[in-house]
Amino acid sequence: MNDTPTLPRLCVVIADDHPLLLTGFAAALANRGIDVVSTHNNPVDAVAAYRRLAADVLILDIRFGEGASGLDVALNAISDDPTTRVILLTQFDQSAVISKSYRGGVLAYITKDLEMDELVRGIEMAAQGKEYLPSSVAYRMAREVMDPEQISVHTLSERELEVLKGIAKGLTNVQIAENLHVSAKTVSNDSAEIKRKLRTKRTAALTQYALRNGLI
Repeated sequence: MNDTPTLPRLCVVIADDHPLLLTGFAAALANRGIDVVSTHNNPVDAVAAYRRLAADVLILDIRFGEGASGLDVALNAISDDPTTRVILLTQFDQSAVISKSYRGGVLAYITKDLEMDELVRGIEMAAQGKEYLPSSVAYRMAREVMDPEQISVHTLSERELEVLKGIAKGLTNVQIAENLHVSAKTVSNDSAEIKRKLRTKRTAALTQYALRNGLI
């Protein structure tokens, strides 16, 4: 007779606004001994279900159309209860967002192009209250710290990209503002944020960055 105790299966709650992805992740995780006990198409409902069901881990996408971002909901949930165990599962790999996530208490940031083993490992670590940083994510962040030229254009928002293109073309803040239908002050603020993200104080460096990344 085998007296070896059967370990309880981990239980997770997932929120993603793509129903097919939810179904796929649930099936794949079930095959790995992890139960998806509740799925949602918005992060707020997922947090409520996670708390109600006392699940082990809460998994959130970041983008939900016009709704609240998964990151903001995650950080608020962690602020309300620091024991909340959150994994972000997303297609976006901006280093600034990754850093903000871990600083805010998210336990794992998994991009959807990684192998299922990475997600499973992240869930197992998060269920123990431990951080998990996939090697590919760690390598990318390290490269960007060492070499600012490696910073991805995805670090910038859509409007910041448009402002950057305008700067690289030699347009003034007023001209860029007119093209984007925003105020010159907004363009000035965006320009300062672009320089912060790209770790430079030189406008010429912005033009070089735009050229290097095929933005103009």
